[in-house]
Amino acid sequence: MSRKPIANLVDSFKLFVDKFNILSNNVGDPSQLNTYQDSDLVTVLNEIEAAFDASAGEIIYPNGQDGETSTHLKISTNQSSGQDIDIDAGRDLLVDTVRNIELTGVNFEGDYSGTYINKVDGTSLDSVGGSITVTGNSTYTLTTGSNFIQNTTGNIDMSASGNFVFDALGDITLDADGNDIIFKNGQGGDTVTHNLADNGTYTVTAPSHVLIDAVGDITLDADGNDIVFKNGAGGGDTVTHTVEDNGNYIVNAPANIKFDAVGDIILDADGNDLVFRNGGGGDSAQINLSNDADLTITAPDDVVIDAQNDIVLDANGANVTLKRDGTTRVNYILDATNTIGITGNLDQNVSGNVSDSAAGTYHIGATGNFDIDTRGTFDIVSGGAFDVVTGGNATLDTTGDVLVKASGDITLDAEDDIILDANGADIIMKDGGTNKFTFNFGNNQELDVTGNFTVDATGDIILDAGDSDIIFKRNGTTFATHRLGVNGDPTQTRVEYTQGPLFFDVSGDIIMEADGGDVYLKDDGTEFLRFTHAGNGNAGINNNNIRVITFEDSDAVFENDVNIEGDLDVDLTLNVDGDTTLNGNVTLGDETGDDITFSGYLASHIIPKTDNAYNLGSSGKEFKDGFFDGTVFADNLDGDSGTIANININTNTIKNTTTGINIDAQGDITLNAKGDDIKFEGTFNGVDSSRVTFDLGNNNSSVVQRVVNRNLILEVDKNIYLDANEGRVYLRDSASNNRFQVHFTTGIGTEVDVSNGSLTFDVDGDIVLDADGGDVLLKDGGTQFGRFENTSGDLIVRSGDSTAMTFDGANVTTSGTITPGTTLNTVGTDLVTAINEIHDDVGTISSLSTFYNSHNADVVTALNRVAARIIDVYDENGTLLNN
Repeated sequence: MSRKPIANLVDSFKLFVDKFNILSNNVGDPSQLNTYQDSDLVTVLNEIEAAFDASAGEIIYPNGQDGETSTHLKISTNQSSGQDIDIDAGRDLLVDTVRNIELTGVNFEGDYSGTYINKVDGTSLDSVGGSITVTGNSTYTLTTGSNFIQNTTGNIDMSASGNFVFDALGDITLDADGNDIIFKNGQGGDTVTHNLADNGTYTVTAPSHVLIDAVGDITLDADGNDIVFKNGAGGGDTVTHTVEDNGNYIVNAPANIKFDAVGDIILDADGNDLVFRNGGGGDSAQINLSNDADLTITAPDDVVIDAQNDIVLDANGANVTLKRDGTTRVNYILDATNTIGITGNLDQNVSGNVSDSAAGTYHIGATGNFDIDTRGTFDIVSGGAFDVVTGGNATLDTTGDVLVKASGDITLDAEDDIILDANGADIIMKDGGTNKFTFNFGNNQELDVTGNFTVDATGDIILDAGDSDIIFKRNGTTFATHRLGVNGDPTQTRVEYTQGPLFFDVSGDIIMEADGGDVYLKDDGTEFLRFTHAGNGNAGINNNNIRVITFEDSDAVFENDVNIEGDLDVDLTLNVDGDTTLNGNVTLGDETGDDITFSGYLASHIIPKTDNAYNLGSSGKEFKDGFFDGTVFADNLDGDSGTIANININTNTIKNTTTGINIDAQGDITLNAKGDDIKFEGTFNGVDSSRVTFDLGNNNSSVVQRVVNRNLILEVDKNIYLDANEGRVYLRDSASNNRFQVHFTTGIGTEVDVSNGSLTFDVDGDIVLDADGGDVLLKDGGTQFGRFENTSGDLIVRSGDSTAMTFDGANVTTSGTITPGTTLNTVGTDLVTAINEIHDDVGTISSLSTFYNSHNADVVTALNRVAARIIDVYDENGTLLNN
């Protein structure tokens, strides 16, 4: 590699050209020049220029040229007995490395008053008796016997991959003549600025929260008396805490003051009074806690206590007294026996209902008459539950009728008997004024029912007739008698039917369970057939006490001869003892008059040969009941009139004890609740309770959805639509407190209103404003102060209604003056004036030669700086070639 030449150019650009011509004539095209590129002079100089960027004052090597094999730049004088390398910086010496700076056996010496740094794995003493210790690549320890002072005219940057610990036995003083002390986190994205202004004001500016966490006390001592809290960006709203010289403590706030404590909030006034004022202090209310512990509230007008829940008055002295102008009018004595004492008359005027309840005896005593002026019927009406609770008997005695009328249920719940005494008359139950049940009382008791009488019990139904019979009649005629006790044996019963045959028609099984093992069929007392238990769970049939057939599992064993009185023909009756397989096509019956009866159970699927080709029944001949234990699939399910006439549910509950219940309708699903409420219940801690209630009877215009002790989550796979025909959608935090409102007005648009607070959008991704009208307006109190406008794809930024900036692709056009935040080194400080000033100074540059002719001195200076960085070129004999 050739040595780096140095040429001192002090003349003009022509001298520079002559020097290079001499160099070209002397050197020619040396083939042994150790450059990576071609060895001609132009290429060598280009390669040197690439390494020595004189205009930027840089040495760049390697510079990405083809053929370069080295990855580092080495500056060395350790050849031909070379010695020092002098680096003389006019100002700062900046060393920037991606990795480490390695100093091996190098001393930094100079006029440092005897102090030096020696890079060793040990300890070196300086002139002041302290030590500088560098141990390995880990800890750097600075220990001095006295003060340690660091003075610099520039910046001091300290960076650590771990913690910075300042541990001082005395004070730590940070003195910033620029007024600011800045704390940064992470990569410096967020900063906290502590500013001590020249007027002595101390300001802490933080991008987010400021948290002061003290194990002991936190004391704020303001000699100016005020401690001011500001909000927002600029402190538009302030809260001032003032401690006056006389000791008064005043808090002034522009809006509400909220105390939110996990524990107690205690107000301790040694002067006894807590005073509340409104407005400018014209009205004040006083709470006085005297030294004798009496609490007095004094107000200039009404005192209103508005509680979302209970209001509790707890008087350990037993008395709660209501006074007027110092005179006691109502006195409540709270004890085991509570007493209400009233001075004067008591007149109760109630616009609604009055409900009184007592856990014990409810006593009304009057020295005069007790008068209830009902203006007619005396009705007890309750908007909710009406409870009468007594410690003893409750008697309602009237000379007239008693009417109990309820829009809902009437329930009689007795721990003991419920006795209805009609005094020889009837007890009648009606429906809509029509008699449904009539209990006739006389020597014999009778229950008359209008319509059908159904007894539906989840448990047993027991008819206990004592030692008598249970008789069933129709229109007064006996047709069935259950006799309890037969032939003197009280354990035997007999049912006698005297009016025609007896039919059993059930939709399920008919089960006869005889613990004696036999079921008899008799005719006028004479047995003619018996079903008997043949042992091992098998059944037998006896005729005239002779075994005819025994059923053993799936086999039927005839004990005697089997006589077929008629023909044994397939066209008539076919009885087969074993399994029967009918191969080929099978036709049951050859005309519609043939009856086909299935006595056994089907043990296979019933599948038609062709889909959608055969009917099950017809419009004129329909099956009666259908019982399915699985899922019924149908393309369409129609009743006679186009709808399913009735779906009868025996109880008031559709219940599935194993899995859920799905209601899937192509059209509407209508829930008609005559009781006003539609409730969705769930189980919480093993108890069924209502969790979501739709109150349809709230008023004539509202439907209220209540969620009890739960969150309400709407989770859908697609969209959620809120359709409000009046154009308003509200979000509330109570029954009537609107917090967020979306208001749509036809022809105007949609407006979002937020009451008593800010609207914050906090998203993990982007916030996109897509206005098809092309404008995004910024308003304050309804007045526009800014606008983002789309004009033919360009972004127009308006201040007020005036165009401030126009963005056209990467180009930005301003409509007014741009004033920089810092000072330009020009006479004019605004950008337009500064550019015009530079243009007036330089003029129009039409070509490089024109620029050189007018800036010759500048070019010569630049070339001299380049020459100072160009090395001398020697031949193989050591002769300088570019002298």
